[in-house]
Amino acid sequence: MSQPVVVPVLSSSKGSLFRESPFSIPSNRNGEGADTARVKSDESFGRKSMLRMLFLLMLVVALTSAAAAMDAPKDDLVLEKVPVEGSESEDFGIDEFDANDHPIDHEVNRLLELDESTNGQVQAFAKGYDLWDAELNKVYKELMTAYDKNESLKLALKEAQLTWLKFRDAEFKHLEEICASKEGSMYRIFLASDRMELVKARALELKSRYNAFTETS
Repeated sequence: MSQPVVVPVLSSSKGSLFRESPFSIPSNRNGEGADTARVKSDESFGRKSMLRMLFLLMLVVALTSAAAAMDAPKDDLVLEKVPVEGSESEDFGIDEFDANDHPIDHEVNRLLELDESTNGQVQAFAKGYDLWDAELNKVYKELMTAYDKNESLKLALKEAQLTWLKFRDAEFKHLEEICASKEGSMYRIFLASDRMELVKARALELKSRYNAFTETS
């Protein structure tokens, strides 16, 4: 008598002989298969790709606009001047004009071009100093005359000028010390130029005071 054949039962438990392949795409909770999941994945990837392309396009447009703005001619830009109330009648500062357009400056520039050696440059600025010093004395007398019989104004101007002369001498000493601490003949030129510019600035300042006072009198 033959023995009965025992057929093993395939279970879906963890001990099953047919385990799910790690490379297979499982069905989702809604029962969708691998094909449906793959389609949705492709749609999501497509949307992300379109967003990336749109972002890159916007970035290119922005960069192009910025480059065009930088290349635009500067002559088209117009700055509106904002008037300052009372500036025309109460301006006692330096006049708004080219300070290098004075006849003395033209003479100094002529001398500078005539001799470009160190000594020639120093002598040119020294000549400019003498001319501006004479101009300063001239303008000072004109301003004193403009004050006429106003003794308080005259006294104030005299005291201010005496104070400035003390400042000038102290500043000259300071500049000379700077020049002495440096090596190189160029500093002799700088010293002569700075001395001239200091006196020039005071002459232009008093001239501005004179113009403002006589125009508003």
